[in-house]
Amino acid sequence: MATQPKFRINGLVDTSKNVLDNLDTLSNQSGAFLTWDPNAGKWTVILNDTASSTMSFTDSNIVGEINVSGTGLTEMFNSIEVSYPHKDMRDTTDIATATIDSADRYTNEIDNTLEITLPQTNNPIQAQFIAGRELKQSRLDMIVEFRTNYDANELKAGDIIDITNTALDFTNKE
Repeated sequence: MATQPKFRINGLVDTSKNVLDNLDTLSNQSGAFLTWDPNAGKWTVILNDTASSTMSFTDSNIVGEINVSGTGLTEMFNSIEVSYPHKDMRDTTDIATATIDSADRYTNEIDNTLEITLPQTNNPIQAQFIAGRELKQSRLDMIVEFRTNYDANELKAGDIIDITNTALDFTNKE
């Protein structure tokens, strides 16, 4: 079976945009997040990949209340269209799509399509992979807000954490 790189940048960078916008575009298409690291005093990337939890939070180091929220049913995406310059079609725009099966949708979920453009991705397999990843991740939206003690000062944006809380029925939930 043939293999190919998971991510590859193949396209022109628009120099009329500011540097931060270009870096953000390149990192998103490379499967990473661009974030400011205040400890290092510079911009850094965090790979959008599976990893182990770097810190656990429990009732012993969570101070006060926990708020949990997420995307509402009407804002949830269940299909995606990704526009990209196809390398085998002289870089003319092609579209990769992905859809969530109707059996995996919530009751009364309306059709809602996410549209994104990948100007530096010209490989149809990579475009399809990114489409699937972005669609699945758009449905995994849970925001958990809480305060903690000073032990968490070393955490950085993008670090994986887990939470155990009996009231929310969370056990090592990442």
